[in-house]
Amino acid sequence: MGNQVRKIADIQESAWTQASGKIAAGLGIFLVAACLIYAARFAFVGLPRVLEIVQIVLGLVALAGVGLLGAAVYTGIEARRLPGIGFQCPYCDNSNKFDGIPTETFDCDFCNRTVHFDGGVPVPVRIVSCPFCQTDHRVAVSIQRYVCDHCNRPLELAAQPRSRPSGAAGSGPEKLAQNFDVLLVSVDRRHEIEIALKIQNLMVVNLPDARRLMATASTTSPLVVTHSVPQRKAETIRRQLQDVGATATLRPSNETTPTSPRLN
Repeated sequence: MGNQVRKIADIQESAWTQASGKIAAGLGIFLVAACLIYAARFAFVGLPRVLEIVQIVLGLVALAGVGLLGAAVYTGIEARRLPGIGFQCPYCDNSNKFDGIPTETFDCDFCNRTVHFDGGVPVPVRIVSCPFCQTDHRVAVSIQRYVCDHCNRPLELAAQPRSRPSGAAGSGPEKLAQNFDVLLVSVDRRHEIEIALKIQNLMVVNLPDARRLMATASTTSPLVVTHSVPQRKAETIRRQLQDVGATATLRPSNETTPTSPRLN
């Protein structure tokens, strides 16, 4: 999620985590102060004036502990009352609550699938039927590979053309614009887990399959992790892969190279 828009569930969890620490601190302060007040009655026998001052000070400390505890509980309760803005998951139709309108990729709290965004807009979803078990799946139109949730077989999906804005077919640089594939060339073995998690998200496969696909990548037979996306998005994905320790490159989508290996 972005820095400005967060899930209400995450806000509530964070609020209660902080509140729990304050509740424990407030309760601890109160109990210690109460024990010292009791012990002072025996420690200052014959010194009524000193005993009175000590009890007043410790009483204020105990009151501060109660105040801290009460403030923490109030903060946690208020967090649970946050209304939030609902965003319906395109895969399971359940509503995820946010403190604003989401514009970046997030994982659904109910089905745990990744809801993709492109330029702040949700990527449309299509219905894909598995040819092996005839199970229907909802899949983002940008996804080229998907593993059937029912029979666990990998599916190669045909790319769907995206609608172009009016006037996009004009002359000049925009007419020459083309899409690119992102190719994984090599992997830093010290960061295999991070790279596999990134590939899992990009290719929408499970983690074991992502690791098997990752192992096939080489300079002579690169792995296509994203197919036919605008150059700016392709550059972003390439940088993300490099940030986690992979080496990636771009290839114009109309060029032909050996295809990525299929999963067995």
